[in-house]
Amino acid sequence: MSKPLSDLSQFVTDLFWQAVTKEGSIPNAEKAYPAFVQCISRYKHRGFQEEHETRIIAVPVVQDEEFIQLSKERNHKLQPEKVRNFRDKHGERVPYIELFISKEIQLPIEKVIVGPHKEKESRSAALKVLLRKTDIEVVTSEIPYIG
Repeated sequence: MSKPLSDLSQFVTDLFWQAVTKEGSIPNAEKAYPAFVQCISRYKHRGFQEEHETRIIAVPVVQDEEFIQLSKERNHKLQPEKVRNFRDKHGERVPYIELFISKEIQLPIEKVIVGPHKEKESRSAALKVLLRKTDIEVVTSEIPYIG
């Protein structure tokens, strides 16, 4: 068993034991959270296996006073906080962070598969326009949209 999976398993076991027996305190999730993020980002439904995708998991942290103090106490070096931008989606403000905005970074993206989605054809067309000056292939997924 991998270290992240082992840490997560131990946390869940301790949490369950505390809930059932009411003995001791709730276990510390400090090791479990990063392990959880690693584990959930590693596995995907076998129906998408052909994609051979690489996932990018970015978890922006709000660096409030408590977080900064805790980092100092543990001698952790803080990275600069990512700027949160917002875009409109169906009348709602949706936060996002920009990744890989430097012109010097060349990502190893060879192909983008769009879909399944009820508007996958228009999304695919828009993406082709956006990526027209690159060597990135854009294809529309054959997986049917059930929505």
